[in-house]
Amino acid sequence: MGGVPADASKPLFSIIWYGRDRAASARETLEAMRLQTLTDFELIVEDCGSTDGTLELFRAAADSDKRIRIFERCADHAGDAILSALRRCRGEYLGICPNEGRFHADALSKLQREFELRPSIGGICTDGFLINAFGDCLKQADIVALLLTPYRPFLPAAFFRRAALAAVGLSRHDWLSHSLALDLCCRVASTWGLAYCDLQIIECRDPLRQVDGLANSVQRAIDDRLELVTQQFSRNGFFANGGPSLSWESKADQLAILWQDFRALGRPEVEAEIMAPLMTVVAGLRQQLRVDHRTLRNLHRLLCLRSHNLGLMEKPIQKMLAARAGKEDRKSIDAGYKVWDHPLWGQWVTQKVVALTLPSARFHPAAPPWDAMYAELYAMAGERYETRGQIDLALAMWDRARPPDSPTLDSVACQAMLKSPTATDEALAARQAEWVRRHLGDRPAITLTPKSRNGRKIRIGYHCAFMDKDTMRNMMREVIKAHDRAKFEIYGYAPEKLPADILAIFDVWRHTPPASCSDREFVELVRSDDIDVFIELTGFSPGHRFGAMSLRCAPAQVSFLNHTGTSQVPNVDYVISDEVCIPTGSPAERYYSEEIYRLPGSFFCFDYSKLDEPPVTEAPHLKNGYVTFGCFGTGAKIGRELVEIWARLLHRVPDAVLHVQNPQLSQASDRRFMSDRFEACGIPPDRLVLEGGVDRPLLLRSYARVDISLDTWPYCGGNTIAESLWHGVPVVTYRGNRFASTYGASLVAAAGCADLVGHTSDEYIEVAAKLAADSDKLVQLRRNLRRMSLEFGLGDSKLFARRLEEAFTTMLDKCGA
Repeated sequence: MGGVPADASKPLFSIIWYGRDRAASARETLEAMRLQTLTDFELIVEDCGSTDGTLELFRAAADSDKRIRIFERCADHAGDAILSALRRCRGEYLGICPNEGRFHADALSKLQREFELRPSIGGICTDGFLINAFGDCLKQADIVALLLTPYRPFLPAAFFRRAALAAVGLSRHDWLSHSLALDLCCRVASTWGLAYCDLQIIECRDPLRQVDGLANSVQRAIDDRLELVTQQFSRNGFFANGGPSLSWESKADQLAILWQDFRALGRPEVEAEIMAPLMTVVAGLRQQLRVDHRTLRNLHRLLCLRSHNLGLMEKPIQKMLAARAGKEDRKSIDAGYKVWDHPLWGQWVTQKVVALTLPSARFHPAAPPWDAMYAELYAMAGERYETRGQIDLALAMWDRARPPDSPTLDSVACQAMLKSPTATDEALAARQAEWVRRHLGDRPAITLTPKSRNGRKIRIGYHCAFMDKDTMRNMMREVIKAHDRAKFEIYGYAPEKLPADILAIFDVWRHTPPASCSDREFVELVRSDDIDVFIELTGFSPGHRFGAMSLRCAPAQVSFLNHTGTSQVPNVDYVISDEVCIPTGSPAERYYSEEIYRLPGSFFCFDYSKLDEPPVTEAPHLKNGYVTFGCFGTGAKIGRELVEIWARLLHRVPDAVLHVQNPQLSQASDRRFMSDRFEACGIPPDRLVLEGGVDRPLLLRSYARVDISLDTWPYCGGNTIAESLWHGVPVVTYRGNRFASTYGASLVAAAGCADLVGHTSDEYIEVAAKLAADSDKLVQLRRNLRRMSLEFGLGDSKLFARRLEEAFTTMLDKCGA
């Protein structure tokens, strides 16, 4: 089979063959391996009691090729054999031979390239990975497709990263081995993620009929499949927020798959054994529909896809329902209920609820495209991934959930991409430009001539979709209050009614909910207010007014506060930053459509001096005898790469513990997910304190339990940095190479702590470890950080207001005022 790799104990690929009495398959596998253009692999043979010469074929080949490792095991089903073989593998990438077929000669070479292009992905899936009862292939691979479609995974069309399998518990004994393919794929998809590549790596005569020579129990397969779905939709599962309707829907899909799989293998007993669980699922679907009609989602989910009661039907019922598709929703839904509950038709319908086919497009000409019908589910999956800091996977889900009329969902993706560890300034600008193309189109450059000042006050307009929240209160309330009213007049625009303390800082306030104030109406309002400088504080969070800004609200328009990157929106003139965040001459400048206005000092201000904050407490390590690191930043900012850095720090400071607290950890499944990530890096659960969200007063008291705050990367904290400093907790930050990952350095420098900045992950760890070892410095900082925040400028709202006023005046002067 070719040459032996330089280090045979650590091959690049491990290929698994398993089965019993499959001599023809053995010959085909050996020939395919001999022809591979990439030779750095091992072949793991898991023979399960062959007596037809299969074992002798492999032994003869192994005599001349040390890459073949043969094991004999009395496995009674495929899942048991595959798990055993996977645990024996030494390669970096693991795959399974088809029982009836072979790998193409260049398969491993292609896969190596794809894994190198995606260093953080858990598995590469190729053509033929997800197939339905007719052999059709779904050209994608993700958690939604695995659980909520009638497509099943064909393992030989996928390879997995060994590190990903180790992280999802390959060595544990909690696998649902009679549904191993789905269990394995769901675990990897929900943690490391799967990527689909349109490659052909296998030649397979019939992927639906893969005979391995092993006995497989229909009942055990049904039990494991239903248990797997129950786990995924339970309070500890990935789709914990999916609700019972999706769980029943998934069970219907999975029972349909099993029915089809066993029938293809010539197992007629499947119909009798599947009927009882099928009737349970049917009853659950019917009950769910009667409890809440919203589970139907819309008419197309009922008639065109895989509805909660009528989606999986044979052709006669499809034709009948298709005739109703053009009628108004209520009548069509009523028709569905009449058929379902009919004393004669109903019995036939319930027996066919998991029948052979999805509704065919030709029977439903009004059916929308696949992605549009699944958009809601992919949006939900994206939210789950973001919650757990899996930003690149969230972006992939949101991209699949993109109906062209959803600017809000695309905006959320733009904002979230700032947290991606793989994003570059170029990629961020490209996504923003795509948002503009999709939702604004070509907008011409528009100029507005400022009104002559001649003693007239400059009118500043601030818009924020979360003007009523604590973030606004901490960052901008005192700044806006401090504006020089002799020279400036301050207008506020917000979609929500404002509390009295925020309302009082504006000279004029406008209530502008998007439902009653379109972008064009908003532009007319701001122009009628004669605003000179308009500032969007929302970033690309829901409720922003970048659409209105593209039509030009004011002579000078500014993106500030919640979007640390370019907007690429036409007619947005400035982004506010500073020299630490985007140094003059930085390569990042070329990717900004706006002019970068750099404030002196830091571009942020956090003034807590007028708030009722708890007093600074004694450093907790003095009482505990060990240092507590902490981070109260959102779970979306804590990805696997950051966990690996923090784990290295905890290894460096072996007595320390890490306290992580945020609303995303309120769910038990997400605390377990976080704990598992650390455990995969060698950090046991007893070195972690993982707590869910609490109200702000309780959260502020939690700083008394933390000695050193660890900033997040690649998206820094804002409020969490400033709060930590205000409560005497020093913050160590990792200064990255783009705006979202550099501003933490700006904030800590503005509190007099520039020495707590690391410019690489190693420096970040070194700075934190060195500080943890210096008890005197921790005590000194604890006593002085609140004062330092004010004296060095981070908390000086009056100074910051003067700097903003100078910036706004300069911007207006450039407009020709």
